[in-house]
Amino acid sequence: MPIFARTVRCRISLYADDAGIFANPDKDELHAISTILKTFGEASGLITNLSKTEVFPIRCADIDLQDALSVFPAKIATFPGHYLGLPLHYRRLKGVDLQPFIDRFAGRLPGWKGRLLDKPGRVALTQSVLTAMATFHITALNLSEGALRKIEKIIRAFIWQKEDQSQTSGGHSLVN
Repeated sequence: MPIFARTVRCRISLYADDAGIFANPDKDELHAISTILKTFGEASGLITNLSKTEVFPIRCADIDLQDALSVFPAKIATFPGHYLGLPLHYRRLKGVDLQPFIDRFAGRLPGWKGRLLDKPGRVALTQSVLTAMATFHITALNLSEGALRKIEKIIRAFIWQKEDQSQTSGGHSLVN
């Protein structure tokens, strides 16, 4: 029977050159996915980097995962993990899970030398970069109100900072 004769059900998340494939821990299914990726790589030149490939098993306690993965060599990872910089977990994310993102978000500011920019320049910079970073995370994750308030506070402090103060201290917001 050809490898693709039976229906293989899997869900895929694609973003630029990254793919998240959600599959059953079935040897035949994983072999079919491996064959598809290999065939695609041969046709397009876009080869899957198996040294970066990770498998996050979910509810696989009673399955011989090593045997199933013998046809799809990948590292077995555990939760919590990351995909495209986003935290992955089987439970609802807590503030501590989102703190690295908020720190990275705030870490963008010191290099910008905001006090050398006028207010319209700071607004344009936050709209084009910081807002895009936040939007990427908000579309994929259900961010808590606390995380959203922290992000908003960072943006406001950068936009409304006084000319003679550092990035960390902001002036008073005159408008919403």
